[in-house]
Amino acid sequence: MKKRFCSLLLLSVIATGNVQALTNSAPAKISQLTIGSNFARVQLKSMTEMEGCSQQQYYILDIADNNTSAMLSALLAIRSMGSTVIIQGDGCLNDYPLISHIYY
Repeated sequence: MKKRFCSLLLLSVIATGNVQALTNSAPAKISQLTIGSNFARVQLKSMTEMEGCSQQQYYILDIADNNTSAMLSALLAIRSMGSTVIIQGDGCLNDYPLISHIYY
């Protein structure tokens, strides 16, 4: 029983060590949106610092990943309508916060 408890405790510590904290931005309007060949940069009027990334001027959407086209379309629509958005970051890309979700 004691071995089983220690094994479960060890597994929970290992699993917890691999989890990154997700951070949400404050609700804000998009002030800048630039699109390149591999990523789009999004700057909100009020930027929230995302943990673990050394650069905080922009949030990055990895458009080289084919699964992000819907998010890019949503960002373009949000920018053109002047709507408020919340961006969720998960990790970093080129030292900038990487966008994982968009709430609007």
